[in-house]
Amino acid sequence: PYSDQQVYFVTTTEGGARIQPAASLSGPALGLNRFTHVAHHEQELQNLVGSGRQWFGEHFDYTLVRQVDLGLDALDAQSTALFRARGVGRSTISGTKLELSSAQGPIGSMTFGTVASSSGADYVDEAALTQEQSAVAAAWGDITLTFNRDVNPSAAAWLDFVNVHADAPFKWRQTSQVWHFLPSDTAVVQANLSQVTGGLAANGQAWNVSNPLQPERITPIGFSANGSAHWGLRLDGMQAQTVAIFESSVPTPALLGKVPNQNLHQSGPLDYVIVAPAFLLPQAQRLVDLHTSRGLRVQAIDVQMIYNEFSSGVQDITAIKDYLRHLWNRADTATDRPKYLLLFGDASYDFRGVVEPNTNQVPIYQSYNSFSLYSSYSTDDFYGFMDEDEGNNLRAKGLDLGIGRIPVNTLDEAKGVVDKIIAYSDPQKSLGNWRKKILFVSDDVDNGWEAVLTSIPNIIADRIDTAYPFLDIDKMYADSYEQQSSSASQSYPRLRTELIQSINAGNLVTAYVGHGGEVGWASENILQLNDTKTFSNGAKLPLFVTVTCEFSRLDDPLRTSAGEFLLLNPGGGAIALLSTTRVVYVDGAATLNDSIFRVIFEKEAGQYRTFGQILRSAKNGTTSADKLRFSLLGDPALRLNVPEHHVVLDSINTLRLDPTMGASESDTLQALSRVRIRGHIEDGPTGAILTDFQGPMDVILYDKKVQRNTLKNDDEGPVISFGEWANAAYRGKVLSKDGHFAADWVMPLDIALQVGQGKFSFYAQADSMDASGSDFRVWIGGIDPNAPVDVTGPTVDVFIGDSLFVSGGISGPDPMGLVHLFDENGINAVGNGIGHDLTGALDGDWNASFSLNSRYSANPGTYQRGEATWPFEDLTDGPHTFSVRAWDSYNNVSEGSVEFVVISRDQLQLGAMRIYPNPGTGPFYLDVEHNAEGDSLEVEWTIHSPDGQRLFEDHWRGQATSAVLQATSWDGTDGHGHLLPAGWYVARVRVRRLSDGQTLHAAERVILLH
Repeated sequence: PYSDQQVYFVTTTEGGARIQPAASLSGPALGLNRFTHVAHHEQELQNLVGSGRQWFGEHFDYTLVRQVDLGLDALDAQSTALFRARGVGRSTISGTKLELSSAQGPIGSMTFGTVASSSGADYVDEAALTQEQSAVAAAWGDITLTFNRDVNPSAAAWLDFVNVHADAPFKWRQTSQVWHFLPSDTAVVQANLSQVTGGLAANGQAWNVSNPLQPERITPIGFSANGSAHWGLRLDGMQAQTVAIFESSVPTPALLGKVPNQNLHQSGPLDYVIVAPAFLLPQAQRLVDLHTSRGLRVQAIDVQMIYNEFSSGVQDITAIKDYLRHLWNRADTATDRPKYLLLFGDASYDFRGVVEPNTNQVPIYQSYNSFSLYSSYSTDDFYGFMDEDEGNNLRAKGLDLGIGRIPVNTLDEAKGVVDKIIAYSDPQKSLGNWRKKILFVSDDVDNGWEAVLTSIPNIIADRIDTAYPFLDIDKMYADSYEQQSSSASQSYPRLRTELIQSINAGNLVTAYVGHGGEVGWASENILQLNDTKTFSNGAKLPLFVTVTCEFSRLDDPLRTSAGEFLLLNPGGGAIALLSTTRVVYVDGAATLNDSIFRVIFEKEAGQYRTFGQILRSAKNGTTSADKLRFSLLGDPALRLNVPEHHVVLDSINTLRLDPTMGASESDTLQALSRVRIRGHIEDGPTGAILTDFQGPMDVILYDKKVQRNTLKNDDEGPVISFGEWANAAYRGKVLSKDGHFAADWVMPLDIALQVGQGKFSFYAQADSMDASGSDFRVWIGGIDPNAPVDVTGPTVDVFIGDSLFVSGGISGPDPMGLVHLFDENGINAVGNGIGHDLTGALDGDWNASFSLNSRYSANPGTYQRGEATWPFEDLTDGPHTFSVRAWDSYNNVSEGSVEFVVISRDQLQLGAMRIYPNPGTGPFYLDVEHNAEGDSLEVEWTIHSPDGQRLFEDHWRGQATSAVLQATSWDGTDGHGHLLPAGWYVARVRVRRLSDGQTLHAAERVILLH
């Protein structure tokens, strides 16, 4: 099914294969005047469900009668003709038939059964025909196929093939043909071509092609006196023979071109093989360079070179596997065997380009079952079984390689994905507390059995929380959110907002269990196709693990799936996906999901497993057929960005901690009490303090674990209770120095007052390394009776974009809200749900307020100042107000707000240009409002003298991250550093949007004083 061509390599050097003459057979011969006519008709025009390797030909729907030419003239009347056919039908009523007939009458029929309407049923029912007919010496003509659908006029059918085996007298019908001679009980037979009706030219040729790899040219026994083609062939009568007859010259094959020298058979030991089409090799080579720098032996290979050496130049998935087995078998030791395979290019169920546009860059294995998306599958696992007997029953075999695929079709797509992989691998670009966050998302319960969609991830989440406490778990279970319903649909707007914000902020792993498909998650559309294209999380890229149907299908040439878009998104999305490529069933998929999360954070040889190792190990732990419907989209040799080093808590207030100390021995932290902690950062492998570790650090103290319940929004299934570390008693930043840190704050009044165990969570980063940690040796509860009095609320300053924004200014439709907070006793962002949340509201609608608790963080080195942000999306044009209500640790409340005007991004707009101080002696600061936040801009600032002379300029190009653009300061000098005379000058700004070239200018007068 992989190619319509057969290819031979021709060389001009010595030793090439040559067509040899057949040796003449001696001895008495049995004369023949007939041959076995073999004709097969099969057209591969349509794959019925877009899956599997079975294709079908003629479609019987609008056209119910078709003719097929099997070359049947008069047959040997003493013989029997054997007809075979296969077809498929689609009908809700049994009894439709595909009937075969010829000029000699009916041959037989194929009757199709009923196709069920259930979602997992086969799309068609198949039927076959094997029918013997007494041969007739008269002409048979074309085979007529008639679809009889009298019982169901809406039925349809497709022909797979029809063929015939029948003895026929010699007759020349065309310039070349193939004759078959079956074994006889005579050692030598002579085909008397002198009896060929129609004649054969004197220079005709006959080749014995019984062995197609060693064809022989048959020397004629003799010619008639007049030189016409009255000649014979001597053949081995004891063996089946296939003879190709040509009237004169042999047909000339098409010359495809020259092939450069290559020798993959001599490839050295490789750890990692990347297979790509030639046009994608430049980007594949960047991955070679990346992993070579990390100690792997890597090679990127043109897939056509593999075909050249292992499948005679034609596409064949077995060639790729044979090359890998060649490397495997040649290895002297297990260390030298290949470990990873990356298929760098998209795949398609269409190997031969029938469907346009096609995406078959590097082929993928397709199951034989081709009638249902529930039972068919595609998988790259086929390439990873290295033992001799592992070509069949893939579900029962053990994978030897970690395999991934990057489904790209263009160099731009390839560059985008490789850029992400390189950025993810670069600590300078990818450090951040996102590297310790795990997000679990689940579907709601529309039917009672679907409660497992929540219980499955919750069991895994709790297991990880216990085994790997340095990770922070976030649970977004749909049925624990309020559902909104309309006459047309149901939705979870708050869940959807939080999900998008969480992914844009970055997670180490994002896991989903529930219904879904190629366009998103859940019938409530909690994740949509467009989301996957527009995530903007940069290098903060999660590994997605999804248990949902077809989310990452990668072999449909007519659709790019949501999972593919997550990987292809150049501005964010996913670093990789362990995801479903076909429909899966919950039991088998859940088993594999459980296996994935049992190994995902395990180490091998002191390192976290690679993506390829994770999926290989998980698949080898189960024999469920659903494992064949999971694939790795991404680089199999990449590892999770788990922090390597450890943060250790040394003391709480005056209590010195040691590794043997339990939580019960710690002092209880009371509401309104002052807390001071100290700790250090140590090397992961050795435990030594990292005295050169300097940098920012996140400190979070979680109040007791909160128990929450699902809401039974659809009144189905049981209520499910789950716990999570949801309420932060303190969230702040400190600076570590020489591998040590300290933090202090005031415990908020809103902690849950009953005494219970809390959790410290730490994340620290410094240059190119980071560390994480946790500690449960803390008890929280009660109120400090000696706390000082505080009746003053916090200071609340609200902005759009950044603190340069002036109320009433302009922005685009997706601005970032910003709030700066100060209070001498700190800000309350616990979130215990008793009305003291840090909240925001748009346009004064406090009924639709949103929590800023989890988005608040104290500034480095202080618990008294901090900030929170809120990303707005798709705001309507016109005036808006962003209001924030904040409580301090003593539950004193204050509010602040900012007004802004949204102007659609379609038309670039500039707002107020500001210069301050003005008048002044310098330096002067320049900024301008705009509505292109998030767009890529080119900005030029200039200062001119009254006569137009340019005295100062500043250029900037990049993505605008706020609604205010700011220049570097101007110190009142010319371009050579000379102080200019006092007086007035003109400041100008030019802003150009790179996406569409729109350009605007603004200018203001600046007065320089001395």
